[in-house]
Parts: sequence; C-alpha cells; structure tokens
Amino acid sequence: MSAEAEQEIVDHVMGILSKDLPEPRIVMVGCGGAGCNIAAQVRERSGLGLETVAINSDEESLGSVVCDVKIRLGKGPEHSRGAKGVPDVGRDLARAARDSISSAIRADIAFLIVGLGGGIGTGCAPEVSGIIRESGAVVIAIPVMPFSVEGRDSTAEKGLRELRTASDSTIVLENDSLLKFGSDVPLTGAFSVLNGVIAGLIECVVERISRTFLTVLEDEVVAMARNIQVAVDVQESGEGRLSPLPPLEAQGEIESYPEEFNALDTD
Repeated sequence: MSAEAEQEIVDHVMGILSKDLPEPRIVMVGCGGAGCNIAAQVRERSGLGLETVAINSDEESLGSVVCDVKIRLGKGPEHSRGAKGVPDVGRDLARAARDSISSAIRADIAFLIVGLGGGIGTGCAPEVSGIIRESGAVVIAIPVMPFSVEGRDSTAEKGLRELRTASDSTIVLENDSLLKFGSDVPLTGAFSVLNGVIAGLIECVVERISRTFLTVLEDEVVAMARNIQVAVDVQESGEGRLSPLPPLEAQGEIESYPEEFNALDTD
C-alpha cells in the first residue's frame, strides 16, 4: 500500500470518528462563596461553554451567581449564612447532600474551584471531589489560598491537604500573588486577573485534552492502516494468488474495511 493510500485511509477514518465520537463531558464546579463566584465569572468570560455547578449553603449568595445548576447545602436557617468559618460544618452538609450532588454532576472531567480558609468551601470541597470521582470522573481541583493577613492559613493548609487526597490533580493559586499589583490596580481588578488566570488554565487543559485524544486516536488509526498492509503482504502467495485464510490478527481489519481489499479478490 502506498503512503498516499495509507493517508487516505487515515483521513477517512479520522473524519468518521471525529464526527461520531461523543465529546467528553466537562463540568466546572464552584464550592463555597468564593468558589461559586469565581466559577460564575470564569463561565462568563470563557468561550468553552462548560456546564457550571454552584454549591453553597448561603442562600443569598447562591441566588446571586449565574450558573447552570445550583445546589444549596443545608435547609435550615442556621445554614443560610454559611458555616461561620468551621470546615466541619461544610463537610457534614456535603455528606448530607451526597445524593443531590451525585445526581446533579455527571461528567468525565470536573474542574473544582474553591477558595480555602472559610467553612463551607474548605469543608465541602474534598467531599464533593470524592463524590464526583466515585462516578468515574477525573477531578482537577483549583484551590485559591487566602491572603496571609487574613490569618486563615492553618485552616486553608489543612483543607488543601484533604483536597489533594480527594482529587486527581491540584493546581494551587495564591491570593498573595495579587499583592504585586500594589495600589496600581484596585482589588476588584486584581481579582479579575485571578479569574482570568483560572479561565486560561481551564481553556489550556481542555484544549490539551482534546488535542491529546485526537493525536492518540490518529496514532491508533495509522497503526491499523499499517496492519492492513501487513495483512495484504501475508495473504499474497505464489503468482499473486491469496492464501485460503488471512491470519487471525488481520481478519478484523479486513472485515472493517473490505473496500480496501477489492483489488485482491480472486473470483
């Protein structure tokens, strides 16, 4: 088989597979007040069109974000304003909402965004990540560490350790990095930069996943096309006649692409 014929097969098969294979379902999940706000902002400025899920106990805060799915943790008035900085409360509320979280988030890949140091986000994020992973999805966590001056480092560090254990991959961002802008940029502008960084990270990862998948797929199709050539060579015997049966490893390729073997018919 010539190189041109091989490439024609590869292009033909890749065209069919690229059209018919389902795209991996990718979901962005915000946990806690900061995580939900960031996820909503990233959703607005990103062109990926990812489904966005917001998980929080603060009813007012949850109502103000624009997301595709909203899950409120805790129904009592004592939870309507958060966990008062106690991560155990966020953890317990997430466990109680396990069924709601599991049924609402169906994904192959989930980006989980959370601001660490508070109660709801720090406590619920590891639980949410574990619930999502149980369904077979890959979880990429993007935690944002608090400013050092907030005095919440120990809570955030403990939450980070738990989140790393519960996630497949973790990309840690530091609020302190925003201080380099000094007084030249207002705080809202600095947070906008952070949101842009997160949006860029997610876009790069999604693009890399798609590119890697297609590259691996093409490599497999090229290998298959070369196996077809091996099958043709093995079958030829004597004066251009075919052996009665092709080798077993070649039969699958022949049955899949019979039109490529028309020239070898002996009828």
